[in-house]
Amino acid sequence: MQPVTRILRQRFKKRTKTSKTQNSTVGLSCATLISILSITIGITFTWFYASITRNLPSIEKISSLLEPPDGLYLHPTIFYDRSGTHPIYTLENPAISEREYFHLEQDTGIPEYIPNAFVAASDPFFWTHPGFNYFPNKISQKSITQRLCDELLLWREPASWQLEIRERILALQLTSQKGRQKILEWYLNSAYFGHLAYGLDSAAKIYFDKEPQDLSLAEAAMLAAISEAPALNPQDTPKAAIERQQIVLDEMVKYGFINEKEAQRAKNERLTFKQSAEPEQKIAPAFIGYVLNQITPIIPIEKIEHGGFQIITTLDFDLQIQALCTQQIFMSRMREDASEPDELFGQPCKTGRLIQTFSISQTKLPNELNTNLIIYDQHKGEILALVGQTDKSANPSMLSTHEAGSMITPFIYLTAFTRGFNPASMIWDIQPSSSDPNNTIPNPDGLYHGPIRLRIALANDYLNPAERILQQIGEDNVIITAHQLGLNSIQEPLLPDGKFSDLLHLVQAFGIFANQGIAIGQESSSPQDNMPPQPISLFKIIDNYGSIWFEQDQPTAQPIISQQLSYLITNILADEPARWQSMGHPNLLEIGRPTAVKTGFSQNYTNVWTIGYTPQIVVGVWAGSSSDSNKNSRNPLSLKISAALWRGLIQYITSDFPAKEFAKPPGVSTVRVCDPSGMLPTPQCPTLVNEVFLSGNEPTQYDNLFQTIKTNRETKHLATIFTPPELIEENTYMIVPPEAKEWAEKAGIATPPTEYDVINIPHTIENSNISSPSIFSYVSGKVDILGTAKGDNFISYRVQVGKGLNPNAWILIQEDTKRSVTDGLLAEWDTTTFKDGLYALQLIVLRNNQRIDTATIQLTLDNQPPEITIPYPTENETINYKPGGRITFRADVNDNTGISRVDFYIGTRLIDSISFPPYVTNWNLSPGEFRLRVRVNDLAGNTSEESVKFDVIR
Repeated sequence: MQPVTRILRQRFKKRTKTSKTQNSTVGLSCATLISILSITIGITFTWFYASITRNLPSIEKISSLLEPPDGLYLHPTIFYDRSGTHPIYTLENPAISEREYFHLEQDTGIPEYIPNAFVAASDPFFWTHPGFNYFPNKISQKSITQRLCDELLLWREPASWQLEIRERILALQLTSQKGRQKILEWYLNSAYFGHLAYGLDSAAKIYFDKEPQDLSLAEAAMLAAISEAPALNPQDTPKAAIERQQIVLDEMVKYGFINEKEAQRAKNERLTFKQSAEPEQKIAPAFIGYVLNQITPIIPIEKIEHGGFQIITTLDFDLQIQALCTQQIFMSRMREDASEPDELFGQPCKTGRLIQTFSISQTKLPNELNTNLIIYDQHKGEILALVGQTDKSANPSMLSTHEAGSMITPFIYLTAFTRGFNPASMIWDIQPSSSDPNNTIPNPDGLYHGPIRLRIALANDYLNPAERILQQIGEDNVIITAHQLGLNSIQEPLLPDGKFSDLLHLVQAFGIFANQGIAIGQESSSPQDNMPPQPISLFKIIDNYGSIWFEQDQPTAQPIISQQLSYLITNILADEPARWQSMGHPNLLEIGRPTAVKTGFSQNYTNVWTIGYTPQIVVGVWAGSSSDSNKNSRNPLSLKISAALWRGLIQYITSDFPAKEFAKPPGVSTVRVCDPSGMLPTPQCPTLVNEVFLSGNEPTQYDNLFQTIKTNRETKHLATIFTPPELIEENTYMIVPPEAKEWAEKAGIATPPTEYDVINIPHTIENSNISSPSIFSYVSGKVDILGTAKGDNFISYRVQVGKGLNPNAWILIQEDTKRSVTDGLLAEWDTTTFKDGLYALQLIVLRNNQRIDTATIQLTLDNQPPEITIPYPTENETINYKPGGRITFRADVNDNTGISRVDFYIGTRLIDSISFPPYVTNWNLSPGEFRLRVRVNDLAGNTSEESVKFDVIR
């Protein structure tokens, strides 16, 4: 048996050993956990660092951008024509002959205050921090090194926290590998100073006309201030520039670069700034502006301005020169200026012989007159030439908007054509009534032309009928149409000034007509704008190393309107005889080949336009004054200004083109109609014309504007059955509505008499008369003949009818009846077995003294119900809901006697009742499924009804 002490000792040793084992296990576990955690953190950090630095640009790229002699940014960006052989613009300040690299070696004698001014302004801790700012100052938030990395290496990356880290990593690499002096030298050679001045050398020459090393402290501080806010430069904002220069001087004192006395001397120094250099004469400044707008979504404009790019545009060098020649030669001749150019930019002016000038006795050309010209290839969507300036004092922007005026009218009629109208539809161009105060827009010639087809109204720019159509179809619908064609600046009210538009987008809209409804171009960078493809100005962007940054793909083709609708507009605008009423013949718009042309003017003729196209090309011209003083001028501009410019240019362009007709697409028919009603001809129609229609929309009704009517040649009243036959004569008259009577009278148009010849009507006999129907009334169906047949010696009566004013035969409708009648039913006449027309209804009363009494009345029989069609909306048409929007309902109605009333219903609710044409009404849109019902009553009581179902969806 072991002693207790030994047992206790053994137990203690055992417990100690167990405890040590447990402690060792815990320690090992902790060590293992720490190791795993360290490895995990290491792996995570490695993964994170690899992720952050993936595709990190090499800092060596900065040398390829800035270092001489081949650095990209040492060479300006140059724009070329479509051939790539003609430079048309160099993106550089004209005061800089060539870009020089500024070296910052110690032995060049550069004053220390020059780099110090930039360090103080941009990065006071530049010489001590590792590459990025810990404590950004009040002028700059990023270090010089960060800015280099951001602007030269990371500019494509969107802002994010990852970008901030990548920027700092590059800044650290740049600082450790290239050194701070090289970084500062690169910064001074890449900083932007406004006015296309990149680098210190360019800035010193532009603002002070000095070499960089010759700058004073005050001048260096000024340039350092400009580098931080290029827009606040002394040429544009001298006061703000001085204020910022003094802040830079204070910063230099604060960080020990200069003392107070030096700063004060610099603040007191009177600086002399170099004036802005005269801009060089440019071939296509407005076009370049448009190109830059198209480049911006591809490459930031700052990169393009920095330099090193070659940009191939769509500009046709020869056409651009000839457009400039056309403009300058025309203006020289109009002002009788002897300095007419023979050549421009070393190229001969070939359009001089094609330009027709004229005398404008009623006006004097304003000195600030501007003209813009565009040549556009509608099949490729390319701008071939674009001219914006007329003289050095003018500074118009090609893309600025002007009052479109009557250039809006094609879009009014296009909208009307989508709602059942056609070029043959008749509209009354008459003096507005006093009850119609909204329709007060006069025609350009100050005249009213009565009934005209829409073709004539559009071709001659008659605004009164355009306004009438606009009221019928609704301005909001026309605006939708205009926006679909890319005219987003068009807003209410459309007439007389059409709000605003720019020439380029108007030219593109007419190019859609020329291209059979298809817009060709570059897809809009903002799809939410719902714009058609935009005109193309850019083919390719390459840098001086040959790398392609952008190349135009196959242009986008987007159908905007149907071929058939486009053709209707083109056919009207190409109809030379149609516009002879206003333009005369010959006129400036006739060039000896098929050409669709639209002229236009704003109120007071302060803007005049001409846009025309052949099947191959579109040419547009705007002329006007940007001066407010000319807007109320009593000397309006002549349409001949824009027309003559257009004529000279398009004749030159098309001289080598074959003369082609505008192709008529399937779905368009040609029908011979009566002018001006646009209906099928009758023998009474004085003029027949061929007119185009959308298939299925051809007229089915015969002309009722001209009718042959019998009258008494002595009384000039409507002949009746009582008129002696030898006094009856037939004449053809124009049937005009009541509101057109005044126009017809002033125009000397004979209208039919409204009164009947009543001189020979016998007196009513008390005991032998017809009380109903009344004389000269219209009847149909079964007619009750009421009256009286009685009296002394009464034997019998009969009722008979005869056709025409002087019936040759009579038909009994009530045989001899021996029953007398007192103000009662004499007979029932079932007219349905008779042909429609004029009838004599006669009551004969026989008395036993061989006396016969007669009572005769004249009636017009009409059993034919009115004809009615609803051209818009069509059956099951879907209409998009728009808050505040309206829909225009229209009914085409015809009857052989006359219309009494046309009622429009939505379901069972009457929304309008109209007694005179046009039968058009508007209804405020609301979402839902609806049925439009149109009920027509004629003068004889016949009724017709048509209906269509349509949906309004959100």
